[in-house]
Amino acid sequence: QTFGDWEGLCVDDGSTDDSVAKVEAMRAECEHRFVSFTFLKNDHNCDLPAGMNRLSEFATGKYIMRCDSDDPIRPECIAKEVAFLEAHPDYVLAAGDAYFIDPSGARIGWTEQKAACPLESATYKIFSDFLKAREYGERFGTYGELIAANHVPGSHLVVAEAWKKALPFTKEAPLEDWYLLLQLAKLGKFAFLDEILYSYRQHATNTMKQSARISYVGAKTFDYEEKLVRKLEDKRWERLLQEYGYHTETVFSLAPVLEIYKIKSLTSSRRFLRIFGKSFLIHHRDILQERTEAYQKATKHA
Repeated sequence: QTFGDWEGLCVDDGSTDDSVAKVEAMRAECEHRFVSFTFLKNDHNCDLPAGMNRLSEFATGKYIMRCDSDDPIRPECIAKEVAFLEAHPDYVLAAGDAYFIDPSGARIGWTEQKAACPLESATYKIFSDFLKAREYGERFGTYGELIAANHVPGSHLVVAEAWKKALPFTKEAPLEDWYLLLQLAKLGKFAFLDEILYSYRQHATNTMKQSARISYVGAKTFDYEEKLVRKLEDKRWERLLQEYGYHTETVFSLAPVLEIYKIKSLTSSRRFLRIFGKSFLIHHRDILQERTEAYQKATKHA
């Protein structure tokens, strides 16, 4: 990175292979490259949320960079994002545009449904194409839009003070990147920099276990967030979750006498009968429980 004033933090989460030896072999190089380098070792596997909480405690910088390990970032990425946040103190996060790449590193694109496809036939050739098509504009990274769908690039720079206010990560919200973004959206604004700063690597997710896990962690994280905002004194977040996280659909109508409608979220689907303006619950589907059982079954037979 062209930005040189940054520290390196690493935690070994109870690995049983030669990971510790590999990091120790690079210690001298890391201590030379970074302003400081800290290597933490857990006696046993504590899981990802606990590891991220521990790393966050040791972070001393003004900003924290989040980037998936297999997503390459451009040399000027951190410098560009730091410069923006330094100039705009009312923002808590800065993210740049991105290419889509396959596991080998070759450029690909997205279909309308965000599935990987050849670049020449892609609806979205870079990440900003997707954002522009959905017309996020100034609504980029706002709480309501985020609870409806995570649309923030995976690589981004966060103000450390805001990051630490968003803690702790928890196993109850296993989609940790989405959970973090939801907490940050309560604290300040997000910026999207219209410049390619990294590449998002798209992996195949078409196995039964992977699909079941994606459905499960999304529903469980939504469920935890819903419980969280209900406890907050500031009720605007609960109102936004209800407005953007739940979708109402009319199933049958003989207005104004009779109507059947359903209200659905990531965790539940409820069907109501409305007669002369009075509603009755006639069916409840526990989607979170269904997805939990499906993930457990897929994991067991994988």
